[in-house]
Amino acid sequence: MAVKRVVLVGGGHRHMALLAEHRRFADAGIAVALIDPGRFWRGNHVSALMAGRVTPEALRASLGRRCRDVRFDYAGTRAIGLDARHQRVWVAGGAMHRYDAVSIDVGLEPDLDGLDDRGVRVQVWPAHSVAALAQCRDALDHAPTGRPPRVAVCGADARAVEVAAGLSRAPRRLSVALYVPGPRLLPEAPRRAVRALVRELARRGVDVVMDTAISTLAEAAVLSSDGRAFGADHLVTSHRERGSRFIHAGGLPTQAGRLCVNARLHSTVDDRVFAAGGCARLPGGQVPAPMDVACQARVLARNLQARLTRRPLGHYRAGPERGLIDLADGTALGWWGRFWWRGRWLADYKHALDGRLDARLAETAQAQGGAGIADR
Repeated sequence: MAVKRVVLVGGGHRHMALLAEHRRFADAGIAVALIDPGRFWRGNHVSALMAGRVTPEALRASLGRRCRDVRFDYAGTRAIGLDARHQRVWVAGGAMHRYDAVSIDVGLEPDLDGLDDRGVRVQVWPAHSVAALAQCRDALDHAPTGRPPRVAVCGADARAVEVAAGLSRAPRRLSVALYVPGPRLLPEAPRRAVRALVRELARRGVDVVMDTAISTLAEAAVLSSDGRAFGADHLVTSHRERGSRFIHAGGLPTQAGRLCVNARLHSTVDDRVFAAGGCARLPGGQVPAPMDVACQARVLARNLQARLTRRPLGHYRAGPERGLIDLADGTALGWWGRFWWRGRWLADYKHALDGRLDARLAETAQAQGGAGIADR
């Protein structure tokens, strides 16, 4: 009997947490391979990173070592094509990986059209790349002394807020402005929570500018879509993102650049193709909650095994809108549906959650006596 094979495309948080389920696959006789060209970066400590409380090295892990620890195959290259009909994944260089089930966790790609002018003195950093944020922080640390570096943050989501909050607590004095593309910051959060957040950011000296989408660059400035200019040396943007090119490669249904999946986390038209995280779109337009990394990984692992062993598949339930943001001052802001809270106890709760997630992401190395975080 041929060995069943699962291919994981992308080294995202869900796939890294899924590695802790390696015994499930080994016991079922399922071979697993991970395809990703880079290192894994933990994305749950962004405020601490920008505030200088953690080093980039503490957030970086070797995908190759993690896979070796759990006896998964690893291909350090980029997946460029999906042939869903013949169940194949193509990678850069022309190699092909056959699968019986494939899971995709590649997130979204930054859309930097209009923001890639190398002739101006503004450095642009995509906010959803922790590696880019680490480089941004290093550039700020080594900026010339004198005038405080001017950092423009553009976005309305939790990542933009965490970047701005972290920068406002950086050891070096910075001039920070948060440009919100629409009329609301954190559209999914209760209005009273958002108003309290805006007041707190303003108290720290962060200039919050609403209805201002940064679209192009000028010399030592960023320009909004209506032509206004704002002085800046750095632009951190989470405003414009697009679906990964790989998501569209298989010709499966997508919405807003995300693969359409059902509650079992597989494609609505192909039960051999699974997706989780930011590249997946659930029924009703929901995106799997960032706080549910471990839950998504468990459902994903169970269903990948169940699909190949002809057992019933489980369901992932996203639940009400919720979020938890570290404000980099010893407090956190959280919400669940229409309820919201802020305080030190909530920061302690977030740190406990992050600790459990970090432990789960490290379980693979601990299980085999490996070293965990290291350069590949």
